[in-house]
Parts: sequence; structure tokens; C-alpha cells
Amino acid sequence: EEAKERVLKLPFIADVDTIPFPDRVLARMSHQLDITQELDGKRIGSLFGSRACPAKCTFCSSRIVWGRSPRNRSPKNIMDEVERLVDTFKIERYRFADDIFCFSSQTGVSKARDMAEEVQKRGLEWLPWECNLRGNISETDLEWLARAGCKLVNIGVETGAELIVKNIKKGVLLDSVRRSFRKAREMGMERRSYIILGTPGETVETLQQTWQFVEELDPDRISFTVAAPYPGSDLYDPATMKAERFDLIDEYGGAKSLCSLTTDELKYWQREFSRRWKERLTPHAVQRADELER
Repeated sequence: EEAKERVLKLPFIADVDTIPFPDRVLARMSHQLDITQELDGKRIGSLFGSRACPAKCTFCSSRIVWGRSPRNRSPKNIMDEVERLVDTFKIERYRFADDIFCFSSQTGVSKARDMAEEVQKRGLEWLPWECNLRGNISETDLEWLARAGCKLVNIGVETGAELIVKNIKKGVLLDSVRRSFRKAREMGMERRSYIILGTPGETVETLQQTWQFVEELDPDRISFTVAAPYPGSDLYDPATMKAERFDLIDEYGGAKSLCSLTTDELKYWQREFSRRWKERLTPHAVQRADELER
């Protein structure tokens, strides 16, 4: 019985501003910066601006770590950490690791606006950054993010098929995604698209719809992954998947098919998508795409 309880579950910290900044020397930040320099040509630091995501996407398991009630850091607290990254590690860019960057702020004002005002107050608009967004972010928030120095938005598109949008409980209309991509381009931001292949209900027809949608969105960067039933997600079935070797499974391979297509068929489509948009794949996706070709 004692061996089964290996994870301590404590109450979430409501005021995340009270959490000390991480010890990046202990975390070998210099090694991480060497990797970003090699992959992206820049020294890129990463941090969290919030905890939790209230969305109910079936493929995501982050709720077992963060819960579903967003807890935002104040812009002041965030930018204090960013300034420390600049002063101590000479970063040239930073990225937010939050599942979704923009949800309501403590002030009731747009979090994007709060962030822009704090960045401008410190004169840090010159320092580029990036974040993850849902495809239904408002045009006004995109404008505020651009003013704050945001140069890349990573948007979870997932699919171009309405059926799959419904199946995965994405809660975002494809037309909203179209508007977000158009607006981000107008604001001079790069747009990255996350695409997931092989969620339940996927067929050749829905994959073709996704292909056409990606053509329409014309993202600047992109990655194509295959649905993996991570424990804690709605795709995970403890009755049939408990014995799976999840240390050998990730979104680029190792998982069994969750739809009517076979695992080999999904790998084929992943290769075809990756070949078509090879020049726009993210560095990690390029590495994994090369592995698929072997």
C-alpha cells in the first residue's frame, strides 16, 4: 500500500505571486540556453505566467497537474522574473510555457492589456516573446500582445474538421481560428499551428479537411503530432491501457491508433503532412520528421 502512494497531492497555491522564482543555476539554465542557441539561434528563457487551463480538450492531461481553475501571476511579478533572466542570463527572447496565456486577469481587465502596460512601463518592448493561445482569442487582445512585444503566437488548431473539433471538445469555431490567424499576421506576429492527427473519429476525409485548412491558414511554423492517450486525459482508458509503456510513447510515435485508421496509416499521413510543410516545421518537429523518413 505504501508503494502505491508516490505522489503527494497538496492544495493548490492560490496566490502564485508568492511562489519564489526558480533557481535556474541549479536547473542548469546555461545548458538549456545552449540548446536554444543551437536550435533557434537565440538565447531563449522560459517561464510560467499562470497555472491551469479551464478548457476541456479530450487529448490534454495537464489538469491532473494544475487543476482547471486559472491562477494568474501579476504582470509585475512576471516582468520581475523576465528582468532577472535578462540581467543574469542575457536572454534574447522569452517564451511562456502556460497551456494558454490569455485568460481573465485579477483586475478584470484583459490580461494582454495588463501585460502590455507593464512591459511598456519598463521599456522592454524590444525584447521579443511568445505564448500559447486558443484560436478564439479576441482581436483586441492580439493587438495588446503585439504592443507588449509578442512576436510569435502558438495556436492550438488541432484539426480542420468540424466533426473532430466537436469530438475533442475544443470549444473553438474554425471561423474564430481563421480570424485569429489573419489578425495575428496583420499585427506582424508569426503564427505557429499545432495539429493533432488521429483523435477518435479521424478518417481520411477529416485528414483531407485538415490539410485544406492548414493550406488556408498558411501558418509560419507548424508541427504535426499523433494523438497519444496520456493518463489523465479523456483518451486514456485505465481498463485497457494501464499496461502501456508510456515512457516509450509521445505525440510523435509509440501510441496505438485511437481511430479507424491503423497506426501505419497515421504514420503515413504524418509523413505526408510533414513533407508538405517541411520548410515550416519547428526544429523539434524537423528532427522527428527525419526519424519518420527512416
